Amino acid sequence: MLCSRNLSQRMFYSVFIMLLLSGCSREGIAPSDQNTPTPSPVISFSGDWEQGITGNGNWKGLQVVAADRFQRVTSPVRQGRYSARVEVRPGDGPINSSGERAEVLGMTDANGNQINENESSGTQYYAFSVRLDPNWQSPEADANGLWGIIFQLHGPDAYGASPSVSFLVTDHFYFLFHSGNLEDPLGRLFQEYTLLDSSLNLGNWIDFILKIKFAKDFTGSVNVWRRNEGQANVTEVLSLSNVPTLQYKESEGPVVDHYWKHGFYRSKQTTITNILWLDGLTRGNTFDVVVSAAFPVP
Repeated sequence: MLCSRNLSQRMFYSVFIMLLLSGCSREGIAPSDQNTPTPSPVISFSGDWEQGITGNGNWKGLQVVAADRFQRVTSPVRQGRYSARVEVRPGDGPINSSGERAEVLGMTDANGNQINENESSGTQYYAFSVRLDPNWQSPEADANGLWGIIFQLHGPDAYGASPSVSFLVTDHFYFLFHSGNLEDPLGRLFQEYTLLDSSLNLGNWIDFILKIKFAKDFTGSVNVWRRNEGQANVTEVLSLSNVPTLQYKESEGPVVDHYWKHGFYRSKQTTITNILWLDGLTRGNTFDVVVSAAFPVP
C-alpha cells in the first residue's frame, strides 16, 4: 500500500525528539508515540563524500581499474559540496569476477572499525541519492544473466554466492534477494521485487530510504521509500515482510558478518558504458535521522 510522508514534518519531529532527549517534557507527542519507545537517534555511518572516499569513517576499500572510475566531484551534487561520480566501461574487472564494477566496500566507523551486519543489527535505516546519466543505457545480459547493482549486502566471501540483498538498476529499479539458508530450498529466498515506481528519472536525482530488519529466516522485512528531485514528499514503493535478509549455510554454522558495497556492479558488456552519481549515503537507527543527514531540506 502506498504511503507519503512530508519530509519537513519528519525533520521537525526529529529535532523535537532530540530536545526530549535533553530533558524536555514528553507532552505533545502523539499517543501512539507514547506507547512505542523511540530510540535515541544515532547516525552510525555517513558516506556523503565530504571527507573523502576511503579512510576512517568512510569506506574501507575501493575496487576500480582506474581512479577516474570512482571519484569525488563538485557537480552535480544532491547535498553538501561533493558527490561521487561512478563510471563502468567494458572490461572493467578490477577483481576478476563474473562482472564489471566500480565500487567501494566496507563501511567503517570513526576508529576505522568495519561496520558489519548480522543478527544483532536489528533494524537499520539507509538513505542515499542516485542520479543516472541522461544518456543511460541498461546493461545487457551476458552468459551469467543481467544485473546492475548500486547497493549490495554481501555475505561471507567464502560462500561465493550472490549478495544477500541487492538494490539494482537496469532499465528499472528493483531488489533481488539471495538470502536465508542457502542449503535448504525451503529455507532460502531467491526472488526479484520491482518497486511500485521503478522509473529511472534520467538526469535527475532520486532519493531512496531503506528500512531493513535483519534476520536469517522469514522474520525479516524491507521497506523502501522514494522521492524524485523537486518533490517534497516520499512515497513507499516497496513493503516486504516475512523475508530473510541475511544468508548462511547451516552446515557451516551460524550466520557470520555481512558487509555493504556501493557503486555499480554489472553484467559484462561489449559496448555500453554506464555513468551515475551517488550522494549522501547514511546509516542510522531512525527514519528521521537518516533523512535529515542524507538529503537537502526540500
